[in-house]
Amino acid sequence: MRWKGRQGSEHIEDRRGGQAGGLSGKAKLGGGVALVVAIVGALLGLDVGPLLGLTGGQPTGGPAQAAAPRSPEEQAQFDFVSVILKDTEITWTKLFEAQGQRYQMPKLVVFSDGVDSACGFQSKAVGPFYCPGDRKA
Repeated sequence: MRWKGRQGSEHIEDRRGGQAGGLSGKAKLGGGVALVVAIVGALLGLDVGPLLGLTGGQPTGGPAQAAAPRSPEEQAQFDFVSVILKDTEITWTKLFEAQGQRYQMPKLVVFSDGVDSACGFQSKAVGPFYCPGDRKA
């Protein structure tokens, strides 16, 4: 799948580093983006090993989305998730429209150690979760 250079979603928040816990950048990344990338990749049957640095690949990325500096590897992972999210938005919008309904797009929140949501504080140990209170995943 070719994803670099494709448009990403507008429904994504980058909150990495918002709940710092003294871990290295790679350890923080492992709790948020890497897990989302691995799940999305598995669902779509994609080999995301090189993107996650599991097979020695050296991905590069564009400019950072958040105020905190990101490595090219971290930014590439964020960009990948954003592009996949955009694909799901397009697909679900078409499927709902075919049934005469409107798809309400949730917002994807990428975080490192923990994040506040309408469902309360969630640590990275929870893994991916959806909070209906703020319609964010």
